Amino acid sequence: MTSRHLYFRLMKEDFRNRLWAFALPCLGFFFLFPVGAAFLAGEIRQYANYETGLLRYRKELATLLGFGNGMTAFLMMVAALLCGLSGFAYLNSRRKVDFYHSLPVRREILFAVNYIDGILILMIPYAVCLALGVMLGIANGGVAGTVISLALKSFGLEMTYFVLTYTVAVVAAILTGNLVVGFLGCLVLSFLAPIAVGVIQSCFETFFFSYLSGWGDGIFEMGLRISPVMEYVMRIAAYGNGESLLAPVCAAWVISAALAVCACLLYRLRPSEASGKAMAFRVSRLIVRVPIVILSGLGLGLLFWSIRQSTGWAVFGVVCGSVIAHCVMEIIYHFDFKKLFSHRGQLAGCTLVGVALLLIFRYDAFGYDIWLPKESDLQSAAVYLSGMNEWMDYGEITQEENGFYTWRTTESFTYVFDQMAYADVENILEIARAGIERSQEQKNRVVLVADETDDTELYEGAGEIDGGEYSDGDRYLYLCFTLKNGRRVYRQYMLPLNGMEERIDRMITDRQYQEGVCPLMSRGAEDVAGVHFRTSRSNETRLLDLNAQEKKELLEAFQKEYSSLTVENMYEETPVGLIRFTNETEEEAVQWYEGQEAMKFRDYPDQSWYYRLTDIQYYPVYASFTETIRLLEEQQVETDFYANTEISNIAVSWYDYTTDENHYERFTDEEEINQILAVLGVPGLQYYNGFYRYSDVYADITVDEGKTVNTYSVSFPRGRVPEFVKERLLEN
Repeated sequence: MTSRHLYFRLMKEDFRNRLWAFALPCLGFFFLFPVGAAFLAGEIRQYANYETGLLRYRKELATLLGFGNGMTAFLMMVAALLCGLSGFAYLNSRRKVDFYHSLPVRREILFAVNYIDGILILMIPYAVCLALGVMLGIANGGVAGTVISLALKSFGLEMTYFVLTYTVAVVAAILTGNLVVGFLGCLVLSFLAPIAVGVIQSCFETFFFSYLSGWGDGIFEMGLRISPVMEYVMRIAAYGNGESLLAPVCAAWVISAALAVCACLLYRLRPSEASGKAMAFRVSRLIVRVPIVILSGLGLGLLFWSIRQSTGWAVFGVVCGSVIAHCVMEIIYHFDFKKLFSHRGQLAGCTLVGVALLLIFRYDAFGYDIWLPKESDLQSAAVYLSGMNEWMDYGEITQEENGFYTWRTTESFTYVFDQMAYADVENILEIARAGIERSQEQKNRVVLVADETDDTELYEGAGEIDGGEYSDGDRYLYLCFTLKNGRRVYRQYMLPLNGMEERIDRMITDRQYQEGVCPLMSRGAEDVAGVHFRTSRSNETRLLDLNAQEKKELLEAFQKEYSSLTVENMYEETPVGLIRFTNETEEEAVQWYEGQEAMKFRDYPDQSWYYRLTDIQYYPVYASFTETIRLLEEQQVETDFYANTEISNIAVSWYDYTTDENHYERFTDEEEINQILAVLGVPGLQYYNGFYRYSDVYADITVDEGKTVNTYSVSFPRGRVPEFVKERLLEN
């Protein structure tokens, strides 16, 4: 029977043999935590205000010591690999295996000695250096309770995912009989699942036009989480987003324990003669080889498809990828080039599976792209139409502990898919059906890409100045269907605008759609502290003293007119100005930002690049918003950009694609300038209308604004270029 004394002697001997592995974490964590905490303290002096600098230091210290520090994660993963492989490196030597297995010690004890030592080799220097970093942080101004609590939480989380990653490395070391193959085994166990997810997801993105990447990918996320490294990275991201990690941490410890038990059983079953061989167990060769060969073939097939869009070449890629991967695996397994084509039956089977998968995706065998829910099964939908709201700002302004105001962005799809519940299911299904038809046309079209593109084919009438009608093009339609059973299904389509205006108008003028896509539509007058109107950055009026009734009238007028905006309006109009309704926090943030900007961010030198708080949350006001404009003008707001400007000249240009010539003319006559301005939109505001029909004729307007002379570029609306402008352009 093995005594406790012998157990600790074995641990001590193993620890002595791996001092080099202990020294590396000591060095890395010493420079990361104690040195890092002392180094960051020097940033306090960068701030004119000591309190501001101290708050900034505390924030940086929390990032350094907390869970989510990228350098800590990197050191943990490298240490897991080194500790896992070094602890069982003796299994790769027949002489050492014979020695250890000749000791009067059960294999379970030998396994426990090496396994636990690997954890302690990392845990001891990590704990000591983290404690030193905490003490230095507190000494330089960190709040003791906060820093200690953060460090303890970080220690627990980091060790959780170190043990998980380390245990996987131990399993790889026991399954193999060669150090290099053991390293490759770690990579396979850590990254095979993410690679499989990546290849399958690439198939979806390549062959399914309606696949909306990143949405409804729960099964892909679960596949990624099979990898300990990806699980580690994903939990770091979740922690940064404020999500609870209790369930994932508990699951990680359960999985680590299960893997450790499996590793111990494998260690018991591992034959001594496996030393020096690539794989310790014959059955593991098949388990590893089959997915690698299939994925390699499918991956190379996708590469050939991306180059040629040819089914034949894609199949050729699958065959080549499968053969190459199979041959490489056989060489690794046998250390013999003569074994290239061993197990030909397995090679043929893997190749056929790869080809079958490719063809299933290529020809959409299960009808993914043409799927639509039944009207009786559909509860509502969330819709995002490209060109409609790209300019809109989603998010909120918050104030941080140090007094700094910041804009926290919400991704547009996230906001719309969470907020919108458009219940006109008959209309949205018809819109989606049109999108499917157009997407299928594009999918089935054989495109041959020539070395040169004939620009004269851009649209009919391209050679005529402001002539010819052309399609307003297709727009991306992003959908989230919510079924009555609670399931959410995500799709994207190419939607033709021509012929769909009535359906789109019915959708975009619906109140449910408006409240789901436009945050301002849900704001009440009681939440309005101020109103900002601008025609340009340098020409803005702020209404901060409106009474409750005036705020209510102005907000409701804009909401009503904005929600009535149709596609036909947007075809013909560009905004005449921008309006912003601020609440108290947003108004305070604007005032704070302008004060800091005036001081060149003296108190916050490293924050000057942040999102401009004075340029967000503006909404377009069109000329057809007559009630909104009337109410603004009653408050003495100038809504005409050109009203008080002194324009010295307008340079007009047009590029003729058929002759590859540029036509240019400068206008200085006041009457001609006024006629041109009568049809031009406001410079810089065309961006807010993605449906606007503009021509190929552009005007550069030179405006004398007192201290400066600025030039603004704006395009003419299609079909409305004055005749005298056309004539003069054709002369030059």
